[in-house]
Amino acid sequence: MTMSSKMILSLLLAALVFNRATQPADGAVYQQIQLFECKQSSTHNDAKCVRAIDGNTNQDYHAGSCTHTATPQSWWQARAERLTHFKQIRIYNRMDCCSERLDYFSIYIDGHLSAAYRGEPFSHNTFNVDRVGEVLRIQSHRDSAFSLCEVQVFGEVVSLPAIGERLAFDSCSQSSTSAEGVCDRAIDGSTKQDYSYKSCSHTNQERGWWQGHLTKTSEVTHVRIYNRLDCCSERLSDFAVLIDGHECASYRSEPSSFFSVLTLPCEGAGQTIKIVNRRPTSLTLCEVQAFGKVKEDISLPSKQLRFNSCSQSSTTSGGDCKRAFDGIRKQDYHAGSCTHTESAHNNWWQGQMRQAAFVTQVRIYNRLDCCSDRLNDFSISVGGHECASYRSDGYFSARTFECHAYGQVVHIDSHKAVPLTLCEVEVFGSDQPRK
Repeated sequence: MTMSSKMILSLLLAALVFNRATQPADGAVYQQIQLFECKQSSTHNDAKCVRAIDGNTNQDYHAGSCTHTATPQSWWQARAERLTHFKQIRIYNRMDCCSERLDYFSIYIDGHLSAAYRGEPFSHNTFNVDRVGEVLRIQSHRDSAFSLCEVQVFGEVVSLPAIGERLAFDSCSQSSTSAEGVCDRAIDGSTKQDYSYKSCSHTNQERGWWQGHLTKTSEVTHVRIYNRLDCCSERLSDFAVLIDGHECASYRSEPSSFFSVLTLPCEGAGQTIKIVNRRPTSLTLCEVQAFGKVKEDISLPSKQLRFNSCSQSSTTSGGDCKRAFDGIRKQDYHAGSCTHTESAHNNWWQGQMRQAAFVTQVRIYNRLDCCSDRLNDFSISVGGHECASYRSDGYFSARTFECHAYGQVVHIDSHKAVPLTLCEVEVFGSDQPRK
């Protein structure tokens, strides 16, 4: 017996004892939650899904207020307008005939089995559940069509917790785009979770990714993701979240289950948030929100030293060495402000200052539209003396290196056999004459 079968059997046994319960043991009374955006596996004789949420509890099919599917193993589904703590589900059965069709079924909330029933036909029944989500599905296990005359939900609307300052994105990218689902839809401020509202991103069917760029380097604490709910919600069931290339959170669930809104603790400092799908399916995100605190402006010496010439090991794709000190900090290569060497071992870039100086810090801006992990193994030298180095499995957006040395030439050596790309190099210190 599979784990899923065991879960259903367990719930069915519990249902046989408790299926007559109409309120929790503590006597609590919950508010009724409005359902909308329903659908069902099939429709017979124009008995549409909306009849089960029309507010009419008449249980005679001919009164025009009961649904009717046309196929066996049928299902009916609707969603709450907001994230809800489901407490009770009340179902009104058809009573003019055929009530036995509704005697073997399961109730799912956001794909999670939450209640089950197998027993005698009933007129109406209230099932106690305890699950947070948005999507309610009633799945029949009989080889016949079924009808619902009304479905009512009782519970509490969930207020998403305040978890710090909301961080702003200024750009994004993704592995591919399908069905016009551009990456910007995931940061457009709309939390609508129906794809038809044109507010959800969409990649091709692949182990794809989505990446957002924050306006400022930040201390991130949480990432909140709004899933697509009109269909295909289970696609977002196995993924990782990275900040500047370092994994800070991951999520994995059974492929048949899903979430509506998920808030993940995700601590890290950086400027890029990347969501990597670990399933070979389309990645769809209806909204991505990041929370934390913008890092205070990095304290740098007041004196910025200027380059007047440069050179590099090679040049390709128009990535001239001068782009690294043009005063532009844009980190998208297509903005025309990042260097680029050929792919080779031990690539290097160097800039020459107007005169020899005491260098205290070197700040490097990495490329972020792609390939950021190329710049994760290198060293910095001033006047021929190595003063700083960096090696990591991830990458950084912008980083300041303590680099105390005296000289006129700043040299950056890559230790990888990949192109070397620098979007800006800034040097700080003092150019007072050496005594």
